[in-house]
Amino acid sequence: MANRNFLMGLGLGIIFAALYMLVYPPASAGVPAQVTQEQLQELAQAQGLAIVPKKEYDEWSKQKEEQAKKEQPAKPTTPVPTPKAPAATTPPKTTTPPAATTPAQPKVTPPPTTTTPAPATQPAPTQPVQTATIVVRPGMTSAAVARELVAAGVLPQNNNFVRTLRDTNKLNRLRTGTYQIPKGATVDQVIAILTTPPKK
Repeated sequence: MANRNFLMGLGLGIIFAALYMLVYPPASAGVPAQVTQEQLQELAQAQGLAIVPKKEYDEWSKQKEEQAKKEQPAKPTTPVPTPKAPAATTPPKTTTPPAATTPAQPKVTPPPTTTTPAPATQPAPTQPVQTATIVVRPGMTSAAVARELVAAGVLPQNNNFVRTLRDTNKLNRLRTGTYQIPKGATVDQVIAILTTPPKK
């Protein structure tokens, strides 16, 4: 890098010296002492040179220095050696005396075991369905029957028993008698039971 800058400076110095000699030649050269700027440019062009103002030259040399710094390879960082762990020392092998030989005992085979099959699991007994006894008396309205169903726990409070009877044209088809209705039955199931004559 330093050699390159030195050679560049030396070359530029020679160029400026030659230009100076052209502008201010020695008296013995027979060249006029004063040269105009136009003549100086013509002389520089004839030599294949260019005249650059000092400000431009300074900027150019500054850019060259910055570019040279960027192109300079980074110094390799030497890795820090990691200390090696000391090798584990192995304890000396101790020889064990040979065990006393015991006489071989005959092998005893156990009697075969008979596997008894596991008893089959009985299905859990199903709990009987809870039923409610509903008595439909002569002259009871569908609303009164609905109240009896709610009181017995067959239907919830907000049921559509009467509306379903009306929609299916079964308001007048309720049969009088005593019925066993399972708790939790649907409205349709209850209507089907109450519109079928009870078994005697």
